[in-house]
Amino acid sequence: MEIFLLYFNLFVSYCIQRIYKEKYSPAREGVVYIGLFCLIGSNPNIVFYLFLFTFLYNLALKDIHTYYIEKEWMIISLLLIFFFTPYSIENVISSLVFGLPALCMYFKKWIGSADVYYLFLFGFLLGMERMIICVFFSVVTGFLFFLLKKDKIIPFVSCLCIGFFITALKGYSIFYFILNRLSSGI
Repeated sequence: MEIFLLYFNLFVSYCIQRIYKEKYSPAREGVVYIGLFCLIGSNPNIVFYLFLFTFLYNLALKDIHTYYIEKEWMIISLLLIFFFTPYSIENVISSLVFGLPALCMYFKKWIGSADVYYLFLFGFLLGMERMIICVFFSVVTGFLFFLLKKDKIIPFVSCLCIGFFITALKGYSIFYFILNRLSSGI
């Protein structure tokens, strides 16, 4: 069953990349999916995580290659809301805490509209604790992009996708590990 899901996700990834006329590399994708299986292990929600990974992976590639996210991607992203439950006022507060400062940065032309959209969305989906971890991994990834790329424009949606996926898998564990370390005096 897992092999079928692997090939199915490779096919979906191939189709999405063909639609947007991006380079498709089966070897690269295979290595990425093998790493994903090692990371997920025998998680009972493996189908969900594979679809989530496929979506985030292609969204990140789109942002890296074009620095632009079409409205269709944003509409499809709203479907993620149906898979993350339950919701509470904390989700709305988290969305506002991370989205409103991003909106101010957008008006000053520091970040793009897709960055603001995904900060609002991911803040709503993850909640406060996991979104802190997501932003941390996103900033570290963005810093690496800045150091390694010749073009100094950072595809921050790609960084958010990496942070979101890590956080969706292990966010609470990382947050409470750091919290325990800080409370015990490291």
